[in-house]
Amino acid sequence: MTENENVVGTVWFNNSNINSFYILTSKKNTPKKGEFITVKNLDDELVLCTIKNGVAMASPIIDSIQTPDNVDAFRKTTPNILIDKWDGIVLEAKVIGVVNDEGVISENLKPIGYGESVSLASDELLEKLFSKGHISIGCLRLRESVRVKLDIKMLCSRHFSILAVTGGGKSNTVAILVEKLYEEIVKPGELNVLIVDPHGEYASLKSNKHSNMTNLIEAKIDPSKMQPDEFGDVLKILDNANKQRMYLRYAMETIHYEHPEASGCEYLELLINQIRGWLAVFNGEKEEWVLSYYDGWGYSRRKLERDDEKSLIRILDQLITFKKKYLKNNMIGDYTTISNLKSQKLNILNLSGMDIQDARIIVGQLLKTIYNDRVEITKYYRTRTSTTKPILQVKCLEKPILVIIEEAHSFALKGDSNPTSYWLEKIAREGRKFGVGMGIISQRPKELNSTILSQTNTKIILKIVEPNDQRYVQESSENISNDLLKDMPRLSTGEAVIVGSSLQIPATVKINKYNGKLGGVDGFECLKNI
Repeated sequence: MTENENVVGTVWFNNSNINSFYILTSKKNTPKKGEFITVKNLDDELVLCTIKNGVAMASPIIDSIQTPDNVDAFRKTTPNILIDKWDGIVLEAKVIGVVNDEGVISENLKPIGYGESVSLASDELLEKLFSKGHISIGCLRLRESVRVKLDIKMLCSRHFSILAVTGGGKSNTVAILVEKLYEEIVKPGELNVLIVDPHGEYASLKSNKHSNMTNLIEAKIDPSKMQPDEFGDVLKILDNANKQRMYLRYAMETIHYEHPEASGCEYLELLINQIRGWLAVFNGEKEEWVLSYYDGWGYSRRKLERDDEKSLIRILDQLITFKKKYLKNNMIGDYTTISNLKSQKLNILNLSGMDIQDARIIVGQLLKTIYNDRVEITKYYRTRTSTTKPILQVKCLEKPILVIIEEAHSFALKGDSNPTSYWLEKIAREGRKFGVGMGIISQRPKELNSTILSQTNTKIILKIVEPNDQRYVQESSENISNDLLKDMPRLSTGEAVIVGSSLQIPATVKINKYNGKLGGVDGFECLKNI
């Protein structure tokens, strides 16, 4: 492969090494910061580099060396560059690596020679570097003719994150990504995708190319599918309210035993009536109050004190409040949400209208089911220790699944412990082994669980202004250099720095514009004409 066209400068001084060097160029030929360039090393190998730092006028240097011999030497190596007192500019270049004819990059082991010509990398070369993947997500910011494609296997199996300020283009990026995922592997039935959507941003997602691409799942809460402690959290019963939690557990275990088929609203009514029945004990004329309940082994009896009445009243009040709130919004269901997952669809779990605390419990249950089913089916296919396939809670989980979490900081807050955070961290660490991929979307990266963020191998970073957010993102990835970090606040809407195994080398990308329908309601739509 040769790169001898589009000469922009000459290797300057004897400061060059295997990692960086300086370029002498001119005002009219100055390549932009971040531009890709090529040069030969001392082994005559083609080396790919990028412009690292801003420009500096080189007139003092040129003044000091501007002898006829020196000028002639530079004019011979770079005939299109005017070398005079006020035209010289020095740039710093960073070496990326040696690039071969197939567009594969390897470590550069030889210095760059003094006086070597420096050229802009050709579009053909950059196509080989950035267009090997499956998902066309955009083009290079400085080369709109060069398409950028992400490796689909690396993206899904090694997790990814999309990070940006509000309005930076996250939702558009997700829409582009999932539509391409649908075309490549979801529609053929090779992978399931589930988007957890807290605010209904994707509820209206429609593709101009695929009329029946999505499966909208309305979130439901089914108390019968919850553990007593989980339902206690939903009811806002304090952790230290030991008696309230104890009596809730007694009531739930009793209803499960006496009405094993009950679920949803029926189960909730039975639970309310059970608590009311126990409270009625206090209205009797008996000398002692006794509560009867099922404890998992049989029926037991417990002597009640007057203070117990307050605990039972509190539980009843919380149950009735819960019923009014979620029944009104049609969010009490007699099925598990995950049972509505469909193959060959983009599944969107709409959580709008649900308290985030409750949403965490629902999503935690969902992730638990996904992970456990995938563990069982993976072990079966790997070991074949049984002739019978495991009975999965969700049949389509025979196939791998990618779970995308919008507003991920709400579910996996740094320093917080909740069911969703626990299972996301488990998936981040172990999901790849069992065919569970993860994508996290956030506008507040510094508030994200650090373990989860660090496990996202591919990061698509749109505009991030806040310095603490920038540093937190950098600390979570070994591929983010200081140069890329400085670029984050300067990105325009829809531009992103992409790093990780989905691309061979980091790149600044102009993300495609999604052509379908996207987005929830804009609360400031009324101001659009002002």
